[in-house]
Amino acid sequence: MKKIFFTIALLSTAFLAVATGATVNQSTTYIHTTLHIVNGTADAGPVIKAYLSVKDALASDNAAAAAQSGNALLAALGQLEKEATAAKAKEAFDKDGQAALKSAQAIGKSGDIKAQRKAFKDLSEHLYSLIKVVGTSETLYLDYCPMAKASWLSDKKPIVNPYYGSSMLTCGSVKETIEP
Repeated sequence: MKKIFFTIALLSTAFLAVATGATVNQSTTYIHTTLHIVNGTADAGPVIKAYLSVKDALASDNAAAAAQSGNALLAALGQLEKEATAAKAKEAFDKDGQAALKSAQAIGKSGDIKAQRKAFKDLSEHLYSLIKVVGTSETLYLDYCPMAKASWLSDKKPIVNPYYGSSMLTCGSVKETIEP
């Protein structure tokens, strides 16, 4: 139903633009980040990209890379907060985005992979909730590890576990597919 309304709105905007001679621009470019407008709010693309980088670093048992990616995620979340202007997106960011910011900051400040993984658990929970409201431009998978009793988001179906890294890299299963 959302896609139908979005399509109608997009066609109406395009028709109006053609009729008035205006152009339709669906991207807003910032210094290093491009945010695309999806359903009237900012797409979480840059946030997802940074989050996946944190996930990959943790799965590779690389605390330094996880910290660096955590700081990049912190910046991307800050940019998303500025773009989350639609009522539902702003409400979701006030609840889950703020918690995700704290977790990303904890990952960025820590050099201890155990502490980073603990913060990642909370980050994943809140980012999942935020993305369900804000949307995504790519297919994502919600994976779950029964040993860690925790979920995470992935852009690939094969399991690569960030909670145990090389010791149990393939532990887990796909619980949900999140479509754009």
